[in-house]
Amino acid sequence: MHAGWNALMKVATDRVVAMVLVNAMCAALGLILILMTDAPHRDSWPYLAATAAVHQFYFVFLVMAYQAGDLSHVYPIARGSGPLLVALLSGPLVGESLATGQAVGVVLTSLGIASLALAQRGVVRVQNLSPALWALAVGLTIAMYTIIDARGVRASHSPLGYVGWLFVLNGLCFVFWIGARPPSLFAAAVRQTWRQWMGGGLLTTGSYGITLWCYSIGAVAPIAALRETSVIFAAFIGSRLLGESFGARRVFAAAIVAAGVIAMSIRT
Repeated sequence: MHAGWNALMKVATDRVVAMVLVNAMCAALGLILILMTDAPHRDSWPYLAATAAVHQFYFVFLVMAYQAGDLSHVYPIARGSGPLLVALLSGPLVGESLATGQAVGVVLTSLGIASLALAQRGVVRVQNLSPALWALAVGLTIAMYTIIDARGVRASHSPLGYVGWLFVLNGLCFVFWIGARPPSLFAAAVRQTWRQWMGGGLLTTGSYGITLWCYSIGAVAPIAALRETSVIFAAFIGSRLLGESFGARRVFAAAIVAAGVIAMSIRT
């Protein structure tokens, strides 16, 4: 699901408009969850405020990353570096130790990300650093909101209520994004591609809602790692559906990232 909505972002004519519309749909779905579930415990509200703020940086960095690079290049770096940082930080911040399998995963993911960051069609190129750096910035925000939300959803005693309020708060923050584009652009996008962005909102809400529910009952590092096996689907979508170049080096690097995130889910 997650790779699917990122593919929608990559092909969007105007990614700012697309991001606003996707988050408007997420906010509408979040409001439904709020009305149907218990309110989060008050102890979780500081986490909700913090994650809403971090998500705004995530969205900005994501737009910049897809303006600079391909889905099959940006996505594995962003989604691979997120669980890498979570695995390293979950010990001191969440109280979870790094198991042997997770340590192996950290090494593999690091190697895969380094290869993806520099290589295209088997050649190391400096210009690949721009999308790679934006993707790493995305990964940093992923790690931040993952740890925040893992603590917040556990403190909420109402995972679905927490999910609902998270998407509503994100939607409210996006009110400030509307001024970045003329109203006519939003109106045209709603008329012409509303099905596309409704689908994007459903994919976003579904993918992260399931993830947060998992955080409420399981260890954060392996769940965050397993979530990012979507890099495999992003590689397929980018190369087969979007016509992006995907040479042998990218294939190998994406496979290493995928192996790394799977290894990070092993707690032995």
